[in-house]
Amino acid sequence: MNLFKKLIPPVSTSSLLAVPVRYDDDTFGILVCVSMGAYRFSDDDKHLVTALSSFGASSIQNARLYSKVFTVEEGLRRSERLTALGLLSAEVAHEIRNPLTVLKLLCDTLSHGLTQDDPRTEDIEVMREKIQHMEGVVSRVLGMSKAQSGAFKSIDMRQAVENAVLLLRLKFQQAGVLVRTDVAECLPFIEGNPGQIQQVFLNLLLNAVQAMPTGGSLKIKVTPEKGQTGEVIAIYISDTGLGVPEEIKNKIFESFFTSREDGTGLGLAIVKRILRDHRGDIVLESTSRTGTTFKIWFPLPAK
Repeated sequence: MNLFKKLIPPVSTSSLLAVPVRYDDDTFGILVCVSMGAYRFSDDDKHLVTALSSFGASSIQNARLYSKVFTVEEGLRRSERLTALGLLSAEVAHEIRNPLTVLKLLCDTLSHGLTQDDPRTEDIEVMREKIQHMEGVVSRVLGMSKAQSGAFKSIDMRQAVENAVLLLRLKFQQAGVLVRTDVAECLPFIEGNPGQIQQVFLNLLLNAVQAMPTGGSLKIKVTPEKGQTGEVIAIYISDTGLGVPEEIKNKIFESFFTSREDGTGLGLAIVKRILRDHRGDIVLESTSRTGTTFKIWFPLPAK
């Protein structure tokens, strides 16, 4: 009441109605209505203020969710850029390593038969030193690329899927996308990097939403299967969107390939790279004009 006295000038006769602005277990504040004269708030007044409080709480919660979705998408884009830089650096390093090996062999060939007094011997030694320096740079770049994978931990795929769906809940609502999950009971845990696996799910789910500009349905099925090299956890992500055109099916996992004007062409390439690092993979299971299904899988840890 001391707070109300500070906010509301005291008058001889007044009435006050206070309703908490609450959503689930979170209380955002208090909605206060004051009558500056002698007035008794009716039940209808109470119902109206309670409804306004509920509406306000929902609006605040939606704003929070939108902010969280925006943060997730921004983080995903930043992560994509960093991962793409790592991919590009690793590819460049691989391309440089092979010519360096050839140059080393040529140095050995050129030095064959030369005496120590020959001025060409000193030049060849300088070449060897520079080649070794470049090899060191290449090794460090490749080492950094491998280090980015981070530590692997035991991961509950049910929880990973639920977390990704929860993060994008408002995005699904705004896009008019109905999400259904079908997760098998008692799934064994996999070994993986939690951040990277979340990135895989967010990329694929956002891609599915973008494929359904007028809304639709999205199904996520998680089930154990027998793979070519052993037991795996398979995840099927099916949408009712536009489908993948036949002419680009073989290109969708290539770096920097995109069919969207605002696309980077990195999402699926990064997904495939992450899955390969986890000894899994992704395939375009099926596609048509009424939807697309991607299948990804992770191997189970050796017993």
